[in-house]
Amino acid sequence: MKNQKLRMAAGIATAFFFVSCSNNKAETTQEPAVKDVHVAARQTNAENKTTEAGVQDGSAIATLETSDFILKVHKAIPFTLKPKSYEPFKVDPSTKLVVLDISVRNKLSTPLNFSRILGMTELRGNGGKNLVAPWVVAAYEVDYPEPNHQKEYNALWSSSFEPNGFHRSILIGMNPDKEEKKITLIVPEKADFNSPSRKSVQFTTE
Repeated sequence: MKNQKLRMAAGIATAFFFVSCSNNKAETTQEPAVKDVHVAARQTNAENKTTEAGVQDGSAIATLETSDFILKVHKAIPFTLKPKSYEPFKVDPSTKLVVLDISVRNKLSTPLNFSRILGMTELRGNGGKNLVAPWVVAAYEVDYPEPNHQKEYNALWSSSFEPNGFHRSILIGMNPDKEEKKITLIVPEKADFNSPSRKSVQFTTE
């Protein structure tokens, strides 16, 4: 009887040992899975941050569409130079500095020479003068740098804007008189110097 009890006790202890080991194995097996979940979560968060920080479409104060592309002026941003930040140019106190946040979507299934289109783009105020001032964009980025600006800016000024591509950047600057509020954006419909076809849209700087 005593031996039987000992055998039973040994059997229970053995069973407990195997159950315990089995549980430990299960926990050990599950632990990497839990770690993988955390890693996946961190990767997902990183991807979301990249997406949030990336280029996105949005509301616009002016939209211009041709058969080849859609151009949106998302914002007209007035700004002032920080002291001694951009010394090559002196701003006349009777004028103001404005940059345009612009996006472009290539509607074509082939590359688009958008640099040529930008080269023929105009901004006109009440006096009819072309107000485009490329140095204003450089001045803005010196004082108020934005992530990915150069990459997006270069993509928009490309002679081979990728098919069905989309890019957005602080793209055009101007230095109009302070009283200038209504601005007309004039853009050629085709990347062709010989094509007279143009489209225009108005927006305000304030």
